[in-house]
Amino acid sequence: MSAHKKAVAADPRHGSTHPSVSPHSRLAACSEQVGPQRIRDALAHVPADDRDMWLRLGMAIKSELGDAGFESWDDWSQGADNYSERDARAVWKSIRLDGGVGIGTLFHEAKAHGWSPTNGHDRGPAPTRPRPPVGPSVADDAEVERERAETADKAQRIWKAASPAQPDHPYLRRKSVHPTETMRELPADQVETLIGYTPKARGERLAGRLLVVPVMRDGRLSTLELIDEAGRKTALAGRGTKKGGYWAAQRLPENDGDGLTLLVGEGVATVLSAREAAGHPVVAALASGNLTDVAQTMRARYPAAELIVLADLAKDTGEPDPHAIEAAREVGGLLAVPDFGAERPQGATDFNDMARLVGSEAVREAVNDARAPANAAADIRNVDAWPEPEPLRAPLPAPEPYPVEALGDVLAPAVHALHNSIKAPVELCAQSALAAASYATQAHFDVQAPWGEVRPTSLDLLTVAVSGERKSGVDDLVLGAAKAQERAEMNAYVSAQRDHEAALSAWRSAMDAAKSKAKSKGKGAKDDFEREFRLVGPEPVGPIVPLRFVTDPTVEGLYKLLAIGQPSVALFSDEGGLLIGGHALNSDNALKTLARWCKLWDGSPFDRVRAGDGSGILYGRRMAMHQLAQPDVMTVLLSDGMANGQGFLARCLVAWPQSTIGTRHVAAYEWAGDRPDVKRLFVVLKDLIETPPRCKDDHGQELDPVALRLAPDASALAVAAGNEFESLMAPGQPLAEIADRASKAMDNALRIAAVLSVMDTGMATRAIQRPHFERALTLTQWYLAEALRIRGAVAIPPEVADAEALLAWLKERGLRQFRSVQPLQRGPAQLRNKPRLMAAIKELETAGHVRPNEPGTVVDGVKARLSWEVHPDVL
Repeated sequence: MSAHKKAVAADPRHGSTHPSVSPHSRLAACSEQVGPQRIRDALAHVPADDRDMWLRLGMAIKSELGDAGFESWDDWSQGADNYSERDARAVWKSIRLDGGVGIGTLFHEAKAHGWSPTNGHDRGPAPTRPRPPVGPSVADDAEVERERAETADKAQRIWKAASPAQPDHPYLRRKSVHPTETMRELPADQVETLIGYTPKARGERLAGRLLVVPVMRDGRLSTLELIDEAGRKTALAGRGTKKGGYWAAQRLPENDGDGLTLLVGEGVATVLSAREAAGHPVVAALASGNLTDVAQTMRARYPAAELIVLADLAKDTGEPDPHAIEAAREVGGLLAVPDFGAERPQGATDFNDMARLVGSEAVREAVNDARAPANAAADIRNVDAWPEPEPLRAPLPAPEPYPVEALGDVLAPAVHALHNSIKAPVELCAQSALAAASYATQAHFDVQAPWGEVRPTSLDLLTVAVSGERKSGVDDLVLGAAKAQERAEMNAYVSAQRDHEAALSAWRSAMDAAKSKAKSKGKGAKDDFEREFRLVGPEPVGPIVPLRFVTDPTVEGLYKLLAIGQPSVALFSDEGGLLIGGHALNSDNALKTLARWCKLWDGSPFDRVRAGDGSGILYGRRMAMHQLAQPDVMTVLLSDGMANGQGFLARCLVAWPQSTIGTRHVAAYEWAGDRPDVKRLFVVLKDLIETPPRCKDDHGQELDPVALRLAPDASALAVAAGNEFESLMAPGQPLAEIADRASKAMDNALRIAAVLSVMDTGMATRAIQRPHFERALTLTQWYLAEALRIRGAVAIPPEVADAEALLAWLKERGLRQFRSVQPLQRGPAQLRNKPRLMAAIKELETAGHVRPNEPGTVVDGVKARLSWEVHPDVL
């Protein structure tokens, strides 16, 4: 050590704060003897994580350098996990110049952590002039870069010496997470040898196996976070090496982030728990105060990605960390917040705690439920001055009351009983009852129109109802008889099928024997084979498959079922989305499926021509339909151009009831099946379903229904009604908009009349009397009025449909601000077309759902020329 350095080291001012020396005289002495560089050298050896130590060293530095020392102290503070520039400035401002802690405290702590004036950090005499109070010098910049390079070099040496982290590391086991390829471990003593000092956290030495977590900054290794077995953490000493740096738990993709969801969290265990639960790549900022910098780095690297910031909770309040909220706001990202329920366990603050206490599934749901935080800039704007947004389409008006009494003596009382007990909408009850009656009738009766055509009594019904309307409860009752018959026949079918397989095996054996016998007679002439085969007899016919109810059949599947099964089936479902969104109606199959349904409604034969598995034609088959679905699902079908163009929807009877949810109060619970009127309906349906239908074939698969004619007075009424429907379809008349539906009105009225007749008079019915036809016309007129009412809800311009899709997307992500690039890159598929997107935004602007921001507003981390704010009521 040189004489000068010994003198400096021995100077008593470096080890005490003598009360006789004023702060200002100490500042002058320090500027001549100690110098900011020596202070920075000493600071570099002391971890910044211990808050008490952090405050004491701030007092020591301010006592020596005054406010000019803030930069040195702040640079060093950035190595702390919980660094916040805002907190650092506030604490520094609160420190008095004569705070009672001198610079000797810094040197004492630095020496305890391995620093000495001879360890390569002493740069000789301090400058002779005081350091300028603001702004670093060129020499300071060079010094910072030198320290960063030294730290990065040490980090590289440790990383190379380390081995892959093992799952049995005590810290990982305690946190219930697994190591990744970007994490290694090394014994503490080897780390100490490589860096030349003892790594400590909050004054305690790190011990045992240290997890080595690389911190990347500007695309390069900057420093390391070291985590020991007890969970103590520290970074390598060095100024500015951790600020803005991050740890990625996996290799990050080399693209713009299109389709990528990236999670940004604070600690290693936090992001690992989220990664293992949600399956998305993660990066750790390693300090809450570093979250915004890291989020901005990720946004710049992945402009098209969806960024989700993982918030920790404040231990005392349980509120999300403000640093996480700020980070999500700055980059236009989403915020995921841990949810521990009403009683948050003490000390539980992050997603690792949540994974261990509540479970990984709860973590996954919390990540999936991430929402955009309230935007500070948007909150400042005067929300009260923003009028309530208008609906994008006219609200659906209330329906006309369903004419329940027109359903007749059996169906009407049952519908009232179902509605009063189950509390489902009366229209839903009527649709289910009418569908069940149509199914029970179609195997036995057709209807002959006055103009001579014979049609099935099959009805196609569609019902729109929100989730929770008790659709299943109604269907279970009205279809109870049919379902019971199906179950009973299925049990008998299993036994009959076993007998059939035995008979078929015996027949095949007999045929083999007959072939052998025919061959043994000379040359096996054709007559010999025919004679022997006649003796064996025809191949045994298998029992009819009793399956009556189908949910999502393709055309091919339906053909096969009707070929081997019941000739009368029901395409019924209380979850119509299975059919509407299923294989039968996808883009490849929709046309042939809809065309086949129309043919079955008409009563046409079911023909099938296939090169590979044979051809055939099925006569006398019937299919009734009732699909119940939620509005979003059913609207897809009701607005489908192909379903309309093929005439399928023109054949359907559609009802969209008003919800009864919220009004279904009861005095006592009951089972609707106990009501006499429901029991009576069950008996009538049971009699029809259990009665074997007339068939043209011995096997009972080609139906030969009785054709019901209109009685003379009913036929006269049909002429008048037909003429009236025709007049109402003329241009400018009420039914002109739904001429396709109105053109099928008489056909549906005849079918309904036949079903009502059979329900009231049973299997003995042979004609449709005028009262039944009058009631059928009443019901048909209601369905036409309903079609007109619903048309306004489903026949909407494309730009309005696009606007609704965009609004739903904004709601789903909780976006208060957005730029066009966000939906263009990550929005609904149809809106990744700029003209369509801008037209949709224009619709939202016109209706007051969004409004333009001022040019230059920062949205999604970018100062945008054009962006929009979403009305708070929308979210």
